[in-house]
Amino acid sequence: GVEAVTVKLDYSPSPTPPATQPVGCDTSVCPQEFFNDPAGTETSGEYGFCPCDQCRYFTVTPEKNDNPLNGVTTYDLVLISKHILGNPTFDSPFKMIAADANKSGSVTTFDVVELRKLILGIYTELPTNTSWRFVEKAVTSTWNPLNPFASTIYGYVDEIDMVANTANEIDFVAVKIGDVNYSAMANRPAERPISTISWSGSKAKKGEVLTIPVTYSEAEPLEAIQLGLRYDPAVLQLLGPSQGELAAWGPDNFNLSTPGEVRTLWLPADPSDPEQMLTQGKVLFYLTFKVNAAIPESGLPIWLDNTLLDNAAWRNDGTECALAHGNAEILQRTSPNGQALTANCRPNPSSGQLTF
Repeated sequence: GVEAVTVKLDYSPSPTPPATQPVGCDTSVCPQEFFNDPAGTETSGEYGFCPCDQCRYFTVTPEKNDNPLNGVTTYDLVLISKHILGNPTFDSPFKMIAADANKSGSVTTFDVVELRKLILGIYTELPTNTSWRFVEKAVTSTWNPLNPFASTIYGYVDEIDMVANTANEIDFVAVKIGDVNYSAMANRPAERPISTISWSGSKAKKGEVLTIPVTYSEAEPLEAIQLGLRYDPAVLQLLGPSQGELAAWGPDNFNLSTPGEVRTLWLPADPSDPEQMLTQGKVLFYLTFKVNAAIPESGLPIWLDNTLLDNAAWRNDGTECALAHGNAEILQRTSPNGQALTANCRPNPSSGQLTF
């Protein structure tokens, strides 16, 4: 059940009901407040209208257009990209409707672009679609489960026409646009696995330019990641990001429109290719700053902020991980048979002190 869905009645249905049947409502019996239910559905998803016998034919229209990011994450972009590439395709017509972000009647890479802008905060809502769409449950058994867009019913999503008062139960299936793994309206697990990213602290002086690699520190490969980073603009002036070791992480993956805020996400160009996964030690991207004030003793004033964007990552099996910042990258190695250990240190050359 989906709560807080506004459900409306319309007494000007199309097509016109039979002339022998009364249309409309006896307002002396059924007052105006029964026509619509602005309070929305209950927690169970239930709603109700006119109790009188005069309400013969009408249109029922559910509407819900709030919180467009509910259930929409970078991992949904991975699943949509796999569907477009055919490996694997969606097994549900509702997933296809959810993936059709621009309401074009098809699932294309443009839907991925639109949803990426929504996640990054470039959009506050989808320009050509609502946050939720609704399908009459009774008709879903008649459409092509592999292509709901081929059915004439797709053009009538979001309302039911010509319902007689003998139909006392009118059910809809709610589809959260952009959410193809059905995570909307559900509480995330209290204990998510934690993946760590790191960036080095610095004692750079005022006036210097500082480039920081943002690095993935865990052993488990990742299929997608999204970050909301906040920095103190009074201390650091962002000159720009630059590409790290991931080919698909480019300018379109960032929203830098507000000083002090960095929203970014990544998914591989081909999510079915294991060689494109994010693996331990890879630099996600670099951030270059001009230092405009003394850096505090507590370290570089950069931190993860879930209010900008939910900091999360996804493993190959779809497991969602919370993200945490590690102040230092700690790697434990055992010397094989007493042989010497070697380490590659980047950037090289560098400044400052490195301690093993």
